[in-house]
Amino acid sequence: MTQRFIQDVSPLHLCTRGPVQDAIRWMFNFKRTITVLLLVCCATTISILLVDFQQQPHPNLLVVIRQIPSHTDTSHSIVGNNTNVGASNATNSRNIDAMMNTLLEEEQQEQETDSRQTSSNTTITNRTEDTRNQLTNYSKFLAHSHEISSPIVVPTVIDWFRNNRTVSNTNATHEEENWNGEESLLLLLNQSSDSENIDASPSFLRTEVQSILHYPEESKIVVNFVNSTGRRCLRPRIFGRLSGEYLAMVRWDHDVRGKLSQRGDSAGSIDNRTQKVDVITGYYNLPAKGRYFIEIIGLLCNDFSFDENFNPTCLEDPVTNHLTAPGSFIDVYNISLINDDPEKKETERCWEVVGSPPATGSQNNVIASIGFWKWAKRDEKAIPLSTRYQGQNCRGSNEERCMVSGSLDRFQPYEFQWSCSEQLSPVDFDQVTNGGNLTLCAVGNSHSRELVTHLNYWRGMYNLTNVNMVWVPLSYPHEMRWNWQTRKALGCDLAIVGLGQWPAGKKPRNPNAPATILPQYMNDLNSGVQRWRQYGIKLALRKIHYNPLGDLITQCPPLDHRSPPVIDGYNEIVQYVAKKYNVTFIDTSDVMDVMWDSAEDYCHYKGLQGRTEALLILHEALKNERILHDREPSRNAKRVG
Repeated sequence: MTQRFIQDVSPLHLCTRGPVQDAIRWMFNFKRTITVLLLVCCATTISILLVDFQQQPHPNLLVVIRQIPSHTDTSHSIVGNNTNVGASNATNSRNIDAMMNTLLEEEQQEQETDSRQTSSNTTITNRTEDTRNQLTNYSKFLAHSHEISSPIVVPTVIDWFRNNRTVSNTNATHEEENWNGEESLLLLLNQSSDSENIDASPSFLRTEVQSILHYPEESKIVVNFVNSTGRRCLRPRIFGRLSGEYLAMVRWDHDVRGKLSQRGDSAGSIDNRTQKVDVITGYYNLPAKGRYFIEIIGLLCNDFSFDENFNPTCLEDPVTNHLTAPGSFIDVYNISLINDDPEKKETERCWEVVGSPPATGSQNNVIASIGFWKWAKRDEKAIPLSTRYQGQNCRGSNEERCMVSGSLDRFQPYEFQWSCSEQLSPVDFDQVTNGGNLTLCAVGNSHSRELVTHLNYWRGMYNLTNVNMVWVPLSYPHEMRWNWQTRKALGCDLAIVGLGQWPAGKKPRNPNAPATILPQYMNDLNSGVQRWRQYGIKLALRKIHYNPLGDLITQCPPLDHRSPPVIDGYNEIVQYVAKKYNVTFIDTSDVMDVMWDSAEDYCHYKGLQGRTEALLILHEALKNERILHDREPSRNAKRVG
């Protein structure tokens, strides 16, 4: 009975009875027709999409392509490191084929488990092959193209932490080798990773870096910071160095603007304490193409202004102040050499590097570079040159962390290569000194004393028997008044003044005495130079040395304030005063800046670096026209005022 009822009311049964049943049957046929038409439309759409997909790479593969240019040709500039970093913030350096195969396998698995997918295995295979070909062609394009204008991402240390990778850099510190994953990231975000570094300031700056970009065509590095109201580091101060076949500093525009423009008495001055810096741009100059490791460290979470008392300001902890991931590198190709005559030997060529001088920020200007520190081990590839520092409680310690962070071995493979050797060849000293004796004086404390030692080395090398090197001990600019040191300086044909270590350093008799702040240093140096000129003393001002990050400098609050930001402030004043009084400024940046952390005792440059600087200073002194003419007035000068 039930079966008969179902049969009576079924559409097929109704379709056999009368006009009503015929109408119902027609309606069912119409519905089936519509269904067929919809299915045809869907199939057509899917076919069109499949054809279109075959013409373009998979979106996931596009991410890989954009992030991983070919590394096979170092003539193209890219950035990366040996670790796998996030797609949004870093360049992934895994093998391209391996990554592609992984993505394609995942894609095939998804399609095999999706019951609604109608594409065949043949379609998948074709798409795989097309994608592989497109990826290969794109990689070849990147490897041989020099027209790419988009920036390349430099991996940050935060990317490295989040991806839980091990440092492969043989020059990495012991602490970095033992950092890993989540645990270290928590330490990174909240406190110093060195449990014994209790006297150092925590590092906040590295957690607030949004991205680091390399613009190869402009030889430019851009550091972007998180633009949020919760940022702690509003005015960051950073340091950057490239290492490879040659060494080079990254010159940041933030440093070039300097602090003199922030003086309270200057028109249109900027209040540095309220200004937020979201982007810092830097430029580099190198004489050769190739792969260079890049290390950027944070020095100050918040930089100080010209009028601000920097004495309580703490540096970022040197153990955790790295902004770039370990082993990060860039490939440099935008290098132009002027007067690079191929007929001459390498040591006879003159290098003028087309780059971006800090003074103008334009990459089209020509800078005559004195020379570069070059990797001298021809049978070995260059390794990253990490920043040397003295950890807390490391004085006299044989702990591994202290031995690794303070090792000088990292500097041994480098030697200085002059850009124009003929400019530094022995000169005709008889002509320079008018046939008489010449007295060069180094004015300052222990750094000037070491300078005299190095000058005497070159005196012996070149047999300069008619040139005398004299040390005039002074510690502070305010001591440039009438005293026995000034009377000694009256006997100098040229007094080379370098005063900055004691004003910023720890005072032996009063360790808690504050350092000389910038306005006071400017007033003291201005008055001292003015007085010595009145006395008839011929002088030149040299650049003040950086000091490596010793334990007293990185202690919080510091007992020693000879950190790069303070020394930069002093040197800015030195250049200003030299220009104001038409006094020669001897700039030793090309020799000393990239080796700023190489002083064995974290203070004095007694090795090859100091000797190279002395040769440059000697050369600049002998070029000084003030030596050639009117040499006698200072000998007979009397006290003025």
